[in-house]
Amino acid sequence: MKLIPWLALGFAVLAAPAFAQQSTKKLYCWNDKGNRVCSDALPPDAVNRARDEINSKSGMRTASVAAPQTEAERAAAQAAAAQADAQQAAAKLKAFSDQGLLQSFGGEEQLQRVFTERRQMLEDNLRTARFNLVSLRGGLIALLDQASSRELAGKPVVEQMQSDIRTRHAELARQQALLVGFTRDRAALDGEIAETLARYRALKAGSAIQTDPTSQATTAAKQ
Repeated sequence: MKLIPWLALGFAVLAAPAFAQQSTKKLYCWNDKGNRVCSDALPPDAVNRARDEINSKSGMRTASVAAPQTEAERAAAQAAAAQADAQQAAAKLKAFSDQGLLQSFGGEEQLQRVFTERRQMLEDNLRTARFNLVSLRGGLIALLDQASSRELAGKPVVEQMQSDIRTRHAELARQQALLVGFTRDRAALDGEIAETLARYRALKAGSAIQTDPTSQATTAAKQ
């Protein structure tokens, strides 16, 4: 008789994880061909779709899982980040006051090194953008060929293929715009280098005159 409470307690302990698991059971909701689908199990074909995870007990959304980026989306994100880095580097250098320019660069070689790094960054961005364009264009052509073959065979172009074509086309246009921006920035850099170096040399020359006692004495005598 004394064993009954202990057995009951043992069953309760064993049942607790199962109860907790049931209490935290969740629903998965995703879009499928324009329709909202929810299920307590995630089928294999929905694993790579964007989805919401919902607590089945409270009905509250507990998480949102984004769809994995496509190759085109990753390329576009990398190019956009590279463009932002290049623009930030350019803005930082332009923001230097005359005094800041002198204090930050002890010699012209240091300033030249900064410009060399920026030039290399822009050229890398240009190469990457051109490579991405070729890849995206090839992928789009392949998809269009597949869609055309289906239409010629009297078969419908499925929604997923149409969506992929639209996505590829949008990414191709975005990548072309990035390439135009990188090309413009690279062309403008040469003028910026010449202007900044001329400004730096003039500041250096003026600073040397101010700190040279002989030059100061000559200037005072002329006055």
